[in-house]
Amino acid sequence: MSTYLFDFYGVLLRHRPPAPKEALLRLVGAEDPVAFWTAYNELRPAYDAGVVSDERWWRQMQVRLGLPDFDISEAVAQDFEPCTAPDLDVVGVAQELLGAGNAVGVLSNIPVGLGRMVRERNESWLKEFTAVVLSGEIGVVKPDKRAFDVAVDALGANAKDTLFIDDTQGNVDAARAAGLRGYLYDGNLAELRAECGLS
Repeated sequence: MSTYLFDFYGVLLRHRPPAPKEALLRLVGAEDPVAFWTAYNELRPAYDAGVVSDERWWRQMQVRLGLPDFDISEAVAQDFEPCTAPDLDVVGVAQELLGAGNAVGVLSNIPVGLGRMVRERNESWLKEFTAVVLSGEIGVVKPDKRAFDVAVDALGANAKDTLFIDDTQGNVDAARAAGLRGYLYDGNLAELRAECGLS
C-alpha cells in the first residue's frame, strides 16, 4: 500500500475562473488588479492559517490598498463562491487509488470558512478520503514542514512512503525537504496517472 497526498487548488479543485475574479475587484472597488492580487497573496498566509478572521483580513486589504467601504460579507461570498468546483478527472484518480486500498488525503492552504464550504459541497467524494488536513484548521500553512508532518500523521503513514501532489513548485520542494516524495502537477492527467502507478 502507498500513500498519496493531494492539494486542492489546481489539483483536486479548479482554479477560480477570470470572470469571478473581475467581479470581486468591482465589488471591493479595486482599480489596480496587479496591486490587488499582490496584496491578496502577500496577506493570505495568516488568513489561510486561521490566524485572522474574514473581517480582519478584508480590513487589512482595505487599508493596504486604500479601498472604499464595501460589504465584507459580500466580499467573502464573492471570494469563496467560485472556489469549490472539483476537477472530476483528478478526483477520479484519487478514487482509483482509494479503491486499490491506498491511503489518500488532502493537504491544502485554505481559510476556515472556505474550508467548511469546500467540505460541504464536495462531501460526496471527500468522505472517501483517509484524511483531509486544511491549514485553517491546523493553524499552519504550506510550505511549513509542520503542515506536512500533521498530514502524514493524519494518514497514519511515513513521509518517505507518501507522494505529495501540488501545482506549486515551492510546496513540492518543501514536501521533498520534509521527506516526502513530491510531484508538480501541471494539468497533464496522463502523466499524473503514471506517477501514481495507474495504467
